[in-house]
Amino acid sequence: MRNLGYLATLACLLIVSCGKINEEESNLIVGGSKTLLRYGVIEDNGTDTKITYRVYDFEFRSSETNPSAYIKFRLYTPTSGITLGTYTYDYYAEKKGTFSYVTVAYGLRYDSKNVVIEGNVLTDSDYTMSGTIVIGRNSDTEHYTFDINLELKDKENRIETIKSHFEKVLNEGSVLLY
Repeated sequence: MRNLGYLATLACLLIVSCGKINEEESNLIVGGSKTLLRYGVIEDNGTDTKITYRVYDFEFRSSETNPSAYIKFRLYTPTSGITLGTYTYDYYAEKKGTFSYVTVAYGLRYDSKNVVIEGNVLTDSDYTMSGTIVIGRNSDTEHYTFDINLELKDKENRIETIKSHFEKVLNEGSVLLY
């Protein structure tokens, strides 16, 4: 009987601990270093003047204020809005199915006045970039999912690989692209 109670407890622990295995965490991985992303902002900038695409700015970050890491980008979608599928990086984007204005920051630290004093900020102005964003939708939560894969090459041809997964509620707001 004692073994039966032990096995029942073990089975419950196994079920509870395995319950989160399939749940992906939102994160940013730069150079093998992983930071959890807990906050996301979306800004719908509407359509272009010729109404050929719609523009969204996104920012996924480790915290709402003074994030230690974040990734920002501009997404060009069909005029109807965000569609599921693969978007391709294009520095000169401005056409549906692409993204641009990418900024990735990590290892950020701030002083008492909330000014960044340490960290790395990588922009598509400083690196040659290539990559994709795959947008999906979690059928259980109805949240959009973003799987980002980027390759950045500097002037010395050193390559930095960036991967990110984001799946949380997106807050409507303003995103500054810099």
